[in-house]
Amino acid sequence: MAGDDELIFADSADGALRKAPAPDPKSTTRPVRGRGGPRRRPGRRPPPAEVANRPHVLVSAVFAEPVLLSRDKRHLVGRGDEASLRIRTDRVSRRHAEIHWNGRCFVLRDLASTNGTELNGRPVPPMLPIPLHDGDVLGFGGYEVRLNVLQPGEFPDEGLGGRTRKMRRVL
Repeated sequence: MAGDDELIFADSADGALRKAPAPDPKSTTRPVRGRGGPRRRPGRRPPPAEVANRPHVLVSAVFAEPVLLSRDKRHLVGRGDEASLRIRTDRVSRRHAEIHWNGRCFVLRDLASTNGTELNGRPVPPMLPIPLHDGDVLGFGGYEVRLNVLQPGEFPDEGLGGRTRKMRRVL
């Protein structure tokens, strides 16, 4: 009997059961089990630590000013009152998606929203956390939000459409 982490399949030529080949440990894809047997789903690696540890800002015309992401809380995107990133339209679910720090990087997770969430123009599978990178464009019900990773010494300048300026040192 095979262990839980082994895949067994029937060879169509002679009907004998054979063990599936071991996955490549350097692969950026991971197996998905479901109807029709194992498939491969592309994975997305987290950004390098030196980039992931910098401040992250969401910029969009949807928000009055750039939004600095906090590692201490989950940022709920939606049209409901509890959403910290509110987009007031019926095309966005009350609890549409969330962005949070997972200990290594910020991740985006669609909360099984009605109209789905996109990352760089591609649909995000529901409930699957996806690592975010500098320059990513997030889509919520047709509205786009850009993620910017700030350089050391920069901070978002409120009310200027997401431009940044050098931080002055206060002694």
